[in-house]
Formats: sequence, structure tokens, C-alpha cells
Amino acid sequence: MNGSDLELPPYISRLRPRSWLYCGRILLAALAIAFFSGAGLNAYPFIAETVVFSGATAKPEQLASSSGLPVAGGQAVKAITLPVSITETMIGDTSVPAVCFQQGISNYLSGNFTNAAGFFQAAALKRLAPGAWCNLGNAEWLAGRVGPAILAWERARWLDPYLESARNNLDFARKTERLDLPEPGWTELCSAWLPSAWWPWLAALFLWSAVAAALWPNSAHPAKTNWRQGLVAGGLAGFLLVLPGLAGIHERTKLGVMLTSPAPLRLAPAPHGQAIALLSAGEVVRRERQEGGYYMVRTANDVAGWVAATQVVWIAGSP
Repeated sequence: MNGSDLELPPYISRLRPRSWLYCGRILLAALAIAFFSGAGLNAYPFIAETVVFSGATAKPEQLASSSGLPVAGGQAVKAITLPVSITETMIGDTSVPAVCFQQGISNYLSGNFTNAAGFFQAAALKRLAPGAWCNLGNAEWLAGRVGPAILAWERARWLDPYLESARNNLDFARKTERLDLPEPGWTELCSAWLPSAWWPWLAALFLWSAVAAALWPNSAHPAKTNWRQGLVAGGLAGFLLVLPGLAGIHERTKLGVMLTSPAPLRLAPAPHGQAIALLSAGEVVRRERQEGGYYMVRTANDVAGWVAATQVVWIAGSP
């Protein structure tokens, strides 16, 4: 049998050249969104969540008496939810993140909040989980480092937008330090409905479902044909609904937290550029572009200027 004797399946032989071109475009679009999904997960180092570290919390009066830090009216400690014990799921766990977390708890209870923050950070980077980042923010706050504390809580909310302890701590810290947030766009508000990792996966799921249904062989049975057409329409509709969330995630990757205070906001990207404002530690800014070792950012007050790259850390990781 030679090549001319080969018979193609009926549903393949019925396809016209333009149909092949149409199918090729669909496949390219699907591959593009699949690549985007994978690239998005790799680009945002705080998306993946494997294990949630969440400790029990002590009563405010217990924390106030054991922290050893001066508290004005008892309000600074009472408003922060703090870890004091290890969850039962971690007992007996000898992995590096669990050991770091246990060391962080031990140092935290002894009042060594600086060392506790170091151990919590090691645990959070090894196993990216909202509870670990929230605990890191608690230790940083009690160590007196406002910028790193707000950064850690923001990363906890990046992983889990419904983590109540991180949300409450951020609200209290910003109220205490009188910090404002840049006005979020509607796509950013949409993206906060779900954890950041879900949006690219949902986009890939909906689009691939539509592609698979579109390329499925035609059936002579009307019910099967209607089912396939409904799956194509539903997949494309779901993909379109997910697009605002993806756009919001992209916009939120431009948000960063100032670590040091006061941080000069300069007119030019140079060490001797004129300072037009002084930014406080913990203030959230929006990145516009980069030039050398400086970023042009826009503050919550809609003031644009340049800050040194060493003074700001981006919530979703390096750009």
C-alpha cells in the first residue's frame, strides 16, 4: 500500500483548507494561553501554595505582657493576630520549612522577634503559604520594622485574599502609621476575588475546553452536536470572564512596598536628583518604569517620581 492508498477519516477529509487554518489558529491561541499560564506562575514567586502554616493565637493581654515592647494604651499589640504555637499537622515534621517555623515560634515566644522573623521568612520561602507570610509580618511588626511587616502581610493576601488576620493587621498598621493605598482599578478589584494562582489556571481550563470541543469530530446525532456547541460557547464565555482577573493580576504586580523611611521621591533617577517628597516605610507605590537603579513610581496621592531600587520591594516579586 502506497501513500496514495491511505484513507483519511471522514471528519478529516471533510475539512477544507480554510478549516485547517482556523483550527491552526485555535491551537496557537491555546498554546499561547498555556504558555502564559505557566510563565505567570513562574514570574510570580508568591503564587504557589503547598502547605499552610497557621498557629493558634494568644489573647491580647497575654501578648501584651509577654512581648516586652512598649505599647501605647495596649492597642498596638491587641490589634495584631500573633502565632504562639505549632499546628498539629506540623508536629513530628522534620522538613526544613517545619524546623524553621518551629525555631521561629521558639524565638518569638522568647521575645527575640528579629530572629523569629528570619526563621519565619526561611519557612515562607521554602513553602509559600499565607499563614507563614502572616506570621512573618507579625514578627516584623513587633521588631519595629513597619515596611517588612506590611510587605509580608501583603504577600499573605496575595496568596489568600480572604485571610482575615492579614487583612485586619494591614488595616490596623495603615491606620496607626497613617498610610494610604493607591486607588485600585476595577480589574484589580476583580482579581482579589480569588487567589492569584487560580486566574491563569482558570483561563487555560476554559480555553482548552473550548478548543477541545471545537476540534471534536462532528456527530450525526443532534444532541451530541448541541452539547459540543454549548461546551465551546461556555468555554469561550468563561475565558472572557476570566480576562479581567488576569489583567488585574498583571496590574497588581506593579505594586511595591517602601522598606525604609524616609525614602526620597526624586524628580530625576539620580542620587542628587531633587527630592519632591519623602515616603514612609510601608507605603505602597505603583511602578511605572525602570531606568538604571531607579524606578518611577506613583504614590497614593498621585505624585510620580523616582525611588532607588534598594528602597522598594514588589509584592509579587522582582519585575
